[in-house]
Amino acid sequence: MSPTNIFFSFGFLFLGFVSCSYANLIGDVCAKAPNPSSCNGILESNPGAVQTQDLPSLGLVAIDMAQGFSKSAQALATSLGQTTQDPKTKDSLNLCVENFVDALEGVNECREALTKKDKGSLNIKALAIYTLAVNCNDGFEGQEEPEKLRQATKNVIDTSIALLALSNML
Repeated sequence: MSPTNIFFSFGFLFLGFVSCSYANLIGDVCAKAPNPSSCNGILESNPGAVQTQDLPSLGLVAIDMAQGFSKSAQALATSLGQTTQDPKTKDSLNLCVENFVDALEGVNECREALTKKDKGSLNIKALAIYTLAVNCNDGFEGQEEPEKLRQATKNVIDTSIALLALSNML
């Protein structure tokens, strides 16, 4: 085998090992989650998460994801609230808007906690984000929650669960 072929063979082997290591980090974190497949799915949907090499970096990506998902859910709940005529649904949507405003504040506090390596605060704030998103769903008890909002809320829930699992590994 020529030196060039040996070089390329080792290069591909190294890239395969590195790629496997990235996936293992997400797998290791998500193994600690109550629903590992949802955790894996949400984190692996983000190329930045797949490429991270350490827990703090993965935490920052997950926090960015939680921020984006919370903003999207808040905007969707606001939009739906402006178009619905049903007072009970409007109240439920307003509750969701308030919860996602609070969730965004929690996301910022998660970022601070991760930067300070404050595992306890990160865990508490991630749990708060989770609870706020679940409360949005619960606000539709006896009503049909709009499907797009249910999916947006699920993204926030799944990301907050990934953050909880990650915080327990720091």
